Amino acid sequence: MKRICAFVLIGFASLFWMGAPAEAVLCTAGQPPNNNNGVIDSLTLAAQVVADGGINDPNCAISITFPLPTINIPTFSIIGKTLTIIGSAATPVTIVNSHPTGTVILKGTGDVKIDNASIKARKKVDIDCAGSGPPLCEVHVTNSELIATSTLDFGGSGGVLEVTGKGDVEVTNTSFTAGDKVFFQSFEGSLTISCRGGSAGGCQDPLLSGVVQQLCPQGFPCNVDFADAAALRGVCFPVTPPGNCDGGRAQKDFFAKEAITCTGLDLTADRHVVFNSKNGPINCQDANIVADGAVTIAVDNCTVPAPCINLDGAIINSDNSPLNVSIKSGCATKPGTVNDIVFQANSLTGRPGSVKVIACGGILLSK
Repeated sequence: MKRICAFVLIGFASLFWMGAPAEAVLCTAGQPPNNNNGVIDSLTLAAQVVADGGINDPNCAISITFPLPTINIPTFSIIGKTLTIIGSAATPVTIVNSHPTGTVILKGTGDVKIDNASIKARKKVDIDCAGSGPPLCEVHVTNSELIATSTLDFGGSGGVLEVTGKGDVEVTNTSFTAGDKVFFQSFEGSLTISCRGGSAGGCQDPLLSGVVQQLCPQGFPCNVDFADAAALRGVCFPVTPPGNCDGGRAQKDFFAKEAITCTGLDLTADRHVVFNSKNGPINCQDANIVADGAVTIAVDNCTVPAPCINLDGAIINSDNSPLNVSIKSGCATKPGTVNDIVFQANSLTGRPGSVKVIACGGILLSK
């Protein structure tokens, strides 16, 4: 019987006696079985991966282009040398863990690329590339949604969303949320963030779009109650939430060694928000950031030409909490000047007396 993977009988027996879970191994000694080279591009292969509890093969180039059936185990992980998850607007790749304490882990020692995908879990979504290169591995998430909440939807409680990489990390044209904490970091490179909105386009086959897996997780027969006509229409015409980047009842952290780019970012947070770059710059022109807690935007030691922080046209509101924008060192002059941090004073609001803009000891704003 053909399977996704090839096992050596003795090795399989050893795993059985050790009590280890069976996992799909898509690449073996450089000779992929069935010539699929780790490609999950059919319902049969997608179902096999879910049944096996994921994939763990750090030598394999894994590619997923077909929606996975709904997962219902505590931890589902896809680990490979490189990881590519590519859907389309009509047929996004869905990876949804509906277990009450479910986690989805997507990791590569090389690059991780995700496009047109919906990745959800109730406890944690963890996306990471760990390879130190050279070149440094990168993470690119585009045209997707990342959700880690108790409800598998926006507005839910609980959940942690982490996207990290050794090299550049990009989460663009993507909606994301976590009930507790959102954490994005590039350890040695740059971080780019932007939200998305709009509709998924024309009529989608619900058998391919992932809608049926969500409505009927136990399979058929399946009875579904629709609250109204719009809910029924949404089966074939799903609508992407418009520009949703929210949540974070504990905190939202965005860290990078080099540049942080959040131009035009529309972000809300239920608690604190931190943007921190070691070397700069931080470019958040025309961003709209609203938090129910403190907002911190900081560069540790600026190593780039001024402005090291650019908030031109940005509107930032920390409600009744502190708002701090600062460059600790590296300004062209000391103390720093308005050339180092670009902002509009009336667009920065927070607790009276706790809104401060400081460049290398130079107080540019205190209100």
